[in-house]
Amino acid sequence: MDDSVTSNASTEGKGRAPFGFASNRIVIVVGAVVLVLLLAVAAAFLVLNFLRGTAEDILQNLEPVVVEETTPTAEVEIVEPEPLRYTELFTFRDIFDPVLKPSLITAPGQEATPTLDPDVLYLLNVVVEDGVSRALLELNATQHTLAQGESIPGTPWLVQSINSGSVVMLFGDVPITLSIGQGVITDETAPGARVPIAK
Repeated sequence: MDDSVTSNASTEGKGRAPFGFASNRIVIVVGAVVLVLLLAVAAAFLVLNFLRGTAEDILQNLEPVVVEETTPTAEVEIVEPEPLRYTELFTFRDIFDPVLKPSLITAPGQEATPTLDPDVLYLLNVVVEDGVSRALLELNATQHTLAQGESIPGTPWLVQSINSGSVVMLFGDVPITLSIGQGVITDETAPGARVPIAK
């Protein structure tokens, strides 16, 4: 019986490498990975040196740009826009509430006069004549002074009510509120222009 035990022990140790076959394979794979990484680092170093040299050559060949100073013929006054109120930015806006305002064009030494677009109805002011409140409106470069219940000739615009700083206008059967200095587009040829487009 001793012979069978010794024969098994002698056959187990004969075919093995000193560190085992699996460990030799791992050493070869790790060595190959290290070699590939070294080659990649060397290639990156060469490419970066080449690019740095090319960039330096380009910068050396550039000629400096000469900027001629010019004196301004007239000073232009820069007008800062008024800051917006918090409520103008973060509150719900009625889509029919007109926000179009006439722009003021000023030349040096002249008063500011508003430039009004055609096909835009502007409320210029609210005045009181003989105890009756009237709206001073402008449409297509024509000014109209209208009381409550009066309409702009040849248009569907009717003054419904007049307050101290605003007027409620009817465009057909749609009420539009205009504040002093605001306007609303009245182009009826625009697609779907049953109501004016607030600009």
